Amino acid sequence: MLRRVAGPTARHPLMVLLIALLVCAGLATGFVRYSVDAGQSLLVGSSSTAGQANKAFTQSFGTDPIVVVLTAGNPTAPYLERNLQRLTALEQDLAHDPRVAQVLGPGTVANSALSATTAEVSKVLTEYPTFVAETAYIDARQKGQTDATTLRTQFQTNVTSATQLLELYVARAAADAHQARQTYSQKAIPPGNRLLDTQEKAAEAAVVNDPLPPLFAEYLAGPGNAVDAASARIFFDRLTAAFGDCDSSIAQLLGINPTCQIYLARILLDLPNCPTEGSVQAAGARGQEVFCNPKTAWAAVLPTPATNANGAIVAREVITVRLTTAAAADRAAVLAMRQKISDLLSTGIASDAFTRGFSAAQFTQLKQLGPLAPSDCGGVGQQQNASCYAKYHDHAFHFLIAGAPLLTYGVVDSMSTTLLVLLPVVMALMAILLVVTFRVRGRLWPLLAAAGAVGATVGVSLWLGIPITPAVLAGVPVLVGLAVDYAVQLVARYDEARGLGAARDGAIEEAMLRSGPATFTAAVATLAGFGTLLIFAGIDAGPLVAIPLVAEFALVLFAGVIVSWLAALFIALPAAALWGRRGRATSARPATPVKAERTLGIASAWRGAVVPAVIVALIGWVLLPRVPVQTQVDQLLASSLPQLQDVNTVRDQTGYGNEVDIYLKGQVAGPYNQPGTPANVT
Repeated sequence: MLRRVAGPTARHPLMVLLIALLVCAGLATGFVRYSVDAGQSLLVGSSSTAGQANKAFTQSFGTDPIVVVLTAGNPTAPYLERNLQRLTALEQDLAHDPRVAQVLGPGTVANSALSATTAEVSKVLTEYPTFVAETAYIDARQKGQTDATTLRTQFQTNVTSATQLLELYVARAAADAHQARQTYSQKAIPPGNRLLDTQEKAAEAAVVNDPLPPLFAEYLAGPGNAVDAASARIFFDRLTAAFGDCDSSIAQLLGINPTCQIYLARILLDLPNCPTEGSVQAAGARGQEVFCNPKTAWAAVLPTPATNANGAIVAREVITVRLTTAAAADRAAVLAMRQKISDLLSTGIASDAFTRGFSAAQFTQLKQLGPLAPSDCGGVGQQQNASCYAKYHDHAFHFLIAGAPLLTYGVVDSMSTTLLVLLPVVMALMAILLVVTFRVRGRLWPLLAAAGAVGATVGVSLWLGIPITPAVLAGVPVLVGLAVDYAVQLVARYDEARGLGAARDGAIEEAMLRSGPATFTAAVATLAGFGTLLIFAGIDAGPLVAIPLVAEFALVLFAGVIVSWLAALFIALPAAALWGRRGRATSARPATPVKAERTLGIASAWRGAVVPAVIVALIGWVLLPRVPVQTQVDQLLASSLPQLQDVNTVRDQTGYGNEVDIYLKGQVAGPYNQPGTPANVT
């Protein structure tokens, strides 16, 4: 093959050079499809078990989240009702964004619990009177009443009476609980009493002696079921003591403004383990403030408060925003979502596709919340809580936005910059080495071959849909080195032939026929190595698990070796011939080269070199399973990367660095009182 191309190349070096450069330039047009990928899909094969599980999870619940950590100076502030209202508005607005798959935060938890309880209370207030009226209707029929008009009138009367009676019983119990709290707060509190917990026990104790509404236990049990009076008692006490002040209809009966502060505290805080009054006073004497910890069930959104460097208790809230797969793959969408979160926290609700569906009154109510970042006093006004304003000045929570999607595109930006810097630096270093060590004419032409090889290889990769990844970047210096190596051997052989008096045509043929096979053999051996790596890193079968990042590295270099060898033949060699030595060299025979006796001696005793190398290789193979595998992000990326610094800060603040997602899928029948076949749910 080389003999066939040697003749045309020797006769028309300029034409061969121009064609080769045009081909490289054409392939390099793949840069018009420039894209960068540093996502997790590079680490695990899509066909592997882990890859399939991750794909199923992300399709249902979204990708790795953007995490928002809010830090409060006041440890009680995260649980203030107005602050939770702000977070509810924030999280609902984000959840209705088409780029978002799922949102989880304190607002979502509090609002979900509140909505469920409100629905249950509304259900009781609606169904209980009907149950009482139906019971009376059945009793009347059993006693012989048959007149339809009389029965209908009596039924409506019983519904009205039962409604009024239930309201009376609930209002009386809720009033007793409300009064018990006020009484508790006005008297001296023993040091052993626990914050909030003892108060709520007093409120529950106040309603224990209040009678249950008639037939209330029977209503809760349901028709035909055994009546459980104890469970009915517990339900009624909790309904009135915990939720009485929160329900607008009950609060209206009590003549107070509805507030869900007590209900939210009971839902979110670990009341049985709240600090005692004595420990609260002791902390206050030290200039510190302590408060109840959140329940461990809410640790994902309400981490356990920590102590800062000044010894103060710092409470935090965490919001996770999972993007859709399509949005996470779009750099502009990820950055726009980060900006939206920041704007909502800093300036408040804005008009968007979600809020435009609200009435004017609803939108005005949301706007009145102001910036959606919670504040240390909940924004209630200085008159409502002068001591809090004096101590904390109602400062907004500090917030930090981080997460894998932002880190990914931070790496992408860094890689783009690296690519622009890497190639010129590598070429400059190679030029210096060639000038210093390669003492022949045309010593810099190998760099032209290297530039053409890199441009063509990366361009082909982009045309084939392979974006710029860490693997491609890692391959650039290797490609430059290979292309220069092949080209140096050919140019050196050409220069040697010219020095012996050969004409330009003959020197080109000499170089291609003498050094070409050697470089070809080296290229084939390199191809075998990268081909093997490509096969084993790209297979998901049996014990093998594909690693796309490694497979891409092998694929790019596999193609790059071929392009580098061709570039050395058809770019570096013709260029050296065209702009190297002019005319023929003198016919005088050059001095006989001095034999490298030491090198020849080492080569003749090859066994002495190979045996130690084999021993070292075997030792390395045995120790390989003991070599730790590094998967920590902060060890794989530069610590100066701002997005990585944010991720590390979030990890330090929340106490956890990652999560294990449990993906369950199955059939459920749905609500017991609704017909229909079981549905698949995740």
